[in-house]
Amino acid sequence: MHFMNCLTEPFFDIPTTQVCIPRLHMTQDIFIKLIRLLEDTCHQFDLQLTYMFTRQEESTSSSSLKTLVVAKAKMAEAQESSAVLEAAVTYVVVEYGEDSPITKMCIQQART
Repeated sequence: MHFMNCLTEPFFDIPTTQVCIPRLHMTQDIFIKLIRLLEDTCHQFDLQLTYMFTRQEESTSSSSLKTLVVAKAKMAEAQESSAVLEAAVTYVVVEYGEDSPITKMCIQQART
């Protein structure tokens, strides 16, 4: 007899369609993806700065370098906030469903 990859028959006969996925596991996956995205973004930014500082010529002024560093930091911040917003919308869609008024409101707010 097959017990769906288990050694023995289950104690209770509950169909898998009635099993709820715990919210903690869903949000944990979202947060892990956000942390990895943040780590990757910081690592790429660090590599770009390292390359820029090691290849910088004597003729480059420090003010243009500061401008570039500030622009890169703002870009990384914008990417991070968009990833957080996307994760929040994903959570709302999972939690309330696609056709929910709350979901529609969140998607509309995210587009603005």
